[in-house]
Amino acid sequence: MWSYCIPLSERPPMVYGDCKTECKCDHHFRFGPSLTNEVLVYKYLGLDIDHKLIFKDFKNRILNKSRANLGRIWNMGIRGGMLSIKAAINLYQALIISGFEFSSEIWGFDKWEDGESIQYTFSRYILQSSSMTSKPALIGELGLMSLYGRRNYKKLSYWFHIITS
Repeated sequence: MWSYCIPLSERPPMVYGDCKTECKCDHHFRFGPSLTNEVLVYKYLGLDIDHKLIFKDFKNRILNKSRANLGRIWNMGIRGGMLSIKAAINLYQALIISGFEFSSEIWGFDKWEDGESIQYTFSRYILQSSSMTSKPALIGELGLMSLYGRRNYKKLSYWFHIITS
């Protein structure tokens, strides 16, 4: 078996044996009458589930996509002042928040400072404020919630829906 303390990028690739009815290589699970290969990361409905349930690869993927979308919104008119604040917020919610909240009921149990910094940067861009302006003031001025608060709200809504169904 592989060790949990070695990072995923530094692990040697798994070498599966020629196992038919019984596993000899320790990289298979019995599922009914057949053997299933063990994997370190599995993509299910767009969510990368890793063997430790820390969702690091998934968070990095949506963070990179959000940074690219932030650049797109910047070039759509925030830079030149051509885009209204309402239009910029609508673009932000469609292109960035939707990615940040995708399946957050599953992975969003901790404060994610990298995601919060994207929201802070967006708020500074829209309001054209300095880097010394406080984060809560910028977020509140635009009528946004912290990403952590939004994820908690989504979890509560999800469980309310489950319980009342």
